Amino acid sequence: MTKNRSYLSQLFQDNKNTKALSIAQTIYMMTQGEQLKSLDQVCVKQSMENLSKLIGSENSWEIDILDNCDRAVITILNKNMPFVVESIGNELKNYSIDVDLAVHQLVSIRKSHDEIVLSPVKNSTATHLVTQFFINKGSVLPGKKILMQAIEKVLSCISFTVGDWKAMIEKAEHCADSVPENQNILFETSDFLKWLIDGNFVFLGYAKLEERPDKFIYDKSEVLGILKADAYKDEEIPFIKCQNGVIHLQKSESRSVVHRTAHMNCIYLKRDEKNIDMFMGFFTSSVYYQSVREIPMIRRKVSNIFEKYGYPEASHNAKELITALENFPRSDLIRSPEDELYEIASAVVSLSLVPGVRVFVRPEAQDRFVTCMIFMPRMQFKSDIINTICAILSEQINGTISRHYIHI
Repeated sequence: MTKNRSYLSQLFQDNKNTKALSIAQTIYMMTQGEQLKSLDQVCVKQSMENLSKLIGSENSWEIDILDNCDRAVITILNKNMPFVVESIGNELKNYSIDVDLAVHQLVSIRKSHDEIVLSPVKNSTATHLVTQFFINKGSVLPGKKILMQAIEKVLSCISFTVGDWKAMIEKAEHCADSVPENQNILFETSDFLKWLIDGNFVFLGYAKLEERPDKFIYDKSEVLGILKADAYKDEEIPFIKCQNGVIHLQKSESRSVVHRTAHMNCIYLKRDEKNIDMFMGFFTSSVYYQSVREIPMIRRKVSNIFEKYGYPEASHNAKELITALENFPRSDLIRSPEDELYEIASAVVSLSLVPGVRVFVRPEAQDRFVTCMIFMPRMQFKSDIINTICAILSEQINGTISRHYIHI
């Protein structure tokens, strides 16, 4: 850090704007020295000059796009909120913009003797976040106006999501408390909702739905989170026939621009004939490290599958069965019927004994999405075979690949 301050002092020695130097020493205090020195000096100085003019703004965010230097630099100053760095980074990827270096620093901005003072912080006392993206020289940026609008769209969605976070949690808590005890015993509905609230789900949106014969409608003035944003104001909620007291899960029509670039999980609960609550978001990454024997709803399915499988729990086949189920995506375990899970998991156990190539296809309700699981012997797998598999699946299913994962 001391070396960075010394380097920046030399860099700004001919600059009369002492505020820009002070800001630079704050923003780059945690940046590795070699990374900092590799950046174009003119870009660093000019971006700090521009940022110094934004400090003190009362707006929720300010954006500066510097595109007249050796490389483009995108600088964002926003009131402190999560998801900004990864969400903006994902949006830049959508425009095929490669980032060489991302710098982000939590800061406190306050007034002192009619001056704006910026100081670094590492905890919840931060009032703002400063983020800089240094763009690869080979990347071609869209028009500045287009890029500005794209970044503002993402920041707006984040702002609505973070602003309504507590309200969405309260809705989920109310739903969990309103589930009759007999329904919770049968379906673990309340337990599952409490598990979501307990740090296992990133709540991004909420809507109270009204069920029609083949679609859901909802009052757009009563939505929460991301559904308030202009980018999602016309979001069509995927339809599924709901059973009272039972959790249902579907994928959203649109991809999220907050936190992850993926179709969100839509979790439905029909509390009575008039009320269907729908929460949108993502399971946290820690969920995929939790045993399927511990997650409400899933653990019951797994127990029933074991009972049907019939092998003693200490047997080789039973251990292979639990290994197969542990490797399933958690959302698939929630969506899929027990019989279907049993057929796939037991077939996977057979493959562990007699290796071969197998494809399992599971269409989602309404046939909007199809989940495909392809198994092949490790010795036959090569990295270049992935594109071939994706091309074959796209042609046969007449669709496009939304996302793929590899587990070896």
